[in-house]
This record gives sequence, structure tokens and C-alpha cells, in this order.
Amino acid sequence: MDLEIDRLYQAPLKEFVVARNALSKARSKAGDKDGAKRIKALVKPSASAWAINQLYWNERERIDALIDAGDAYRQALAHEGADAASELDRKRKETIREALDKAKAHVEADGQNASAPLMSRLAATLDALSSYGSANPEPVRGRLAVDIDPPGFAAFAGLVPKPAEPLAPDPPTPREPTPPIEPVAETVAETVAETVAETVAETVEGDVRAIEKATEEIAATATHIEGLEVELDRLRARLESKESELDHARSELEDRRRELEKLQR
Repeated sequence: MDLEIDRLYQAPLKEFVVARNALSKARSKAGDKDGAKRIKALVKPSASAWAINQLYWNERERIDALIDAGDAYRQALAHEGADAASELDRKRKETIREALDKAKAHVEADGQNASAPLMSRLAATLDALSSYGSANPEPVRGRLAVDIDPPGFAAFAGLVPKPAEPLAPDPPTPREPTPPIEPVAETVAETVAETVAETVAETVEGDVRAIEKATEEIAATATHIEGLEVELDRLRARLESKESELDHARSELEDRRRELEKLQR
């Protein structure tokens, strides 16, 4: 049954509810009432959660990279401090941006609108996955249904691993101070803000380009229509002229016919 459930989260988002209900009904007919109830209770993923599920099922290395980058950053914070960890944080942010681009591609391939609000939710959830890393209380298994918020200030500090205690009888070694909560929190907030801002800017820029292109196409079409209308007027005038010539020719033909009848008499 787990494989069948996994397939639900891999299918196009618009098919989730129909496929879930069909699977629940099939389980019920097979006598598996508990399984049917469990499947029926599955929540349709949000658009952003669905996109991250697609990364898990189709490009799992992106999810692994997010988790590894978050773990490396937290380790550096614990043992080397925030200044030394800045390069790892930069790499973590870059990993988030790359995953965001791939997730956006899945959204668009599914026929959904990669709107600015959707991309903002995606960026925040990807940042949360990286922030939690392997310490995530709900590990990603390709069945994400709702967005994930980045950990709070205290929660993030709690995720930072503590240095190991020295073994006796060695003299105690001074422990590195736990990174203050404020800088860590600021780092998480900055990551989300920067990623969201960049994503929104890219989305808006793309929308502006699309509008400009559509405006140009409309203007070109209007010009083409005007040209066709001018050509139509010219053809109408020519038709009227030909009709007048035809009427004149008919009149002359009738006159000739009458003259011929007189001569025959």
C-alpha cells in the first residue's frame, strides 16, 4: 500500500483527489477497511508542497543537497562561529536557489502558474528543509502536504550540535560558546528574505516581459487588421466599378439585340 500512496504524491496535482478516492475505494472493496480509511484521510498537498515532492521523487539529489548544506552550516556554527560559517551559508543559499529553480520547472510543467506568492512559499519551505537538515522532526519522504516554516530562533539554536565532552581523565577543554540566538535567527530571516525577494523579482520581471511581448503582438495584429481593412475597402471599390461596367455592358447588349430584331423584320 505504501507504494500506491507514493504514486499519489508523484501524480499531477489536479489528479490527487480523484486518484486518492479511487485507491481508497479499491482498498475498501478488497476488505482493507483500515487502509481505505487511512488513504481517504490523506490531505491534498499544497502547490508548493507538491513541487517539493516532485524534487524528492525525480531529483532527490536536490533534497539531499539541501539537507547536507544545512547540516554543514550548523556544524560550522557550533565549532567555528558565525563568521567562519559565512561561506557555508552562502553555499546553502545557492543550493536553495538551485532547488527553487528546479521546483518552479515542475510547477510550470504541471500547467500551474508559478506566481510570486507560490514561489515565496516554495522558497520559505526549501529554506526550512535546509535549516532543519537531518534534524528535521518530520523527515521528507516525498509525501509533504503542507508548507514548512523555518525554525524559530530558539529552535534553530537547539538544532546546532553541541561539541562533544572530553573523555576522562583528560583535563576538561573549554567548550565553544553556543552561537547567540539573535545572529542565527537573523541569518535564517535574511536567507528567506533574500531568496523570496530574488524569486519575486524574477517572476515579476518575467511577467513584465510577457506583458510587453503580448502588447507588441497586439499592436502588430492591430496594424495587420488595419491593412486588411484598407485592402478590403479597395477591393469593394473595385467590385463596385466592375459591377457598374457589367451593368453598362448588359445595357449595350440589350440595345444591340433590339437593333438586330429591327433589321430582321
